[in-house]
Amino acid sequence: DFGGHCVVAGLGEFQRMNAANFPDDALSSVRVGGNVQLQLFEREAFEGESTTYYGSAETLSDVAFGPDRASSFKVQARSFSTTGCQPGPSQVALFVDAAYGGYCV
Repeated sequence: DFGGHCVVAGLGEFQRMNAANFPDDALSSVRVGGNVQLQLFEREAFEGESTTYYGSAETLSDVAFGPDRASSFKVQARSFSTTGCQPGPSQVALFVDAAYGGYCV
């Protein structure tokens, strides 16, 4: 719920939560900046189940290993390439700029 203890982490790989001054097995919500993605791992050193967030999440109840269980994480720059933005027959491509420019989602 974005309350309680909070730490802001920049780009990097954090093999343990306490490497970012955050307690292990205590993560309940995340805010993710628009130019990065957050990859959470169930165990230290990027082991176990993982999930990636491209935006904020008020609760981590949708994580395969559940809330309050993350033990390591990576903050990575998002790729803003337009290559690979060809939608399939039942999909759409959303672009930030006119004429199909910028990055797409």
